[in-house]
Amino acid sequence: MFTQSDVLFNVQEKAGIPSSRILLDSKSTVDMFCNSKMLHNVWEAKRHLVLHCNAVTALVTMKEDLKGYWTV
Repeated sequence: MFTQSDVLFNVQEKAGIPSSRILLDSKSTVDMFCNSKMLHNVWEAKRHLVLHCNAVTALVTMKEDLKGYWTV
């Protein structure tokens, strides 16, 4: 379970979300992390994913485990 009850973020601000935080999106079809320090058990995915979003297209080649969650 991840909670951040003491911090509120305004998505319109340019500063963004610090890499020490986890942004949960229950409507997302994939789970992605930019901070590998939160993850363990890294391996190359058998199938790669091309992810398209508003800002960028990314090639996802690795899978990792997040303790208390599942593979991301």
